[in-house]
Amino acid sequence: MIDSMSGFLAPEQRVARVRRRASSEPDASTDASLVILKTLTANDGPLPVSDLLGKVHASSRSVVSALDDLEASGYVRLVDDARTEIVTLTDAGRRAADA
Repeated sequence: MIDSMSGFLAPEQRVARVRRRASSEPDASTDASLVILKTLTANDGPLPVSDLLGKVHASSRSVVSALDDLEASGYVRLVDDARTEIVTLTDAGRRAADA
């Protein structure tokens, strides 16, 4: 179910999406994925998804899809913090952004 306040998938739907995609290798070289990695690197710290949306300048659907792929591949971590999701770049994500 999509949260009517944020337009994002509910956590259980995100998990189901990630599991469906697990059979295919996520591609961190897509435009949205690469921009997300570069943005997180430049920010030098975690960002709420809402702030990331404002910096990436892509559709929310593209960003959510890219975040799902990046999380499945271990490049970012998504953590629920009260009423928002926080995106954190992992060491693997930092290496991918620098490549």
